[in-house]
Amino acid sequence: MNKLTIEFGCLSDTLEKQLKEQGYVDKKIEKHQLINDAIISLFLHGYLTDSQCMKMREKLFKDIKKTLEVK
Repeated sequence: MNKLTIEFGCLSDTLEKQLKEQGYVDKKIEKHQLINDAIISLFLHGYLTDSQCMKMREKLFKDIKKTLEVK
């Protein structure tokens, strides 16, 4: 597996697009995109601190890696 890079920011491309460009398919992409969007929304509205946001993104990243398939 190549080194996986994902940007989780509000101006980043969708997770599906980022993964596809790197040659991966996520079996649970809809779930992961919804979770990423929720994290962004909660952060932008002040419900999450920077550190909470980072911890959630790290957890999401680990979950994404478990469900990846190489194209």
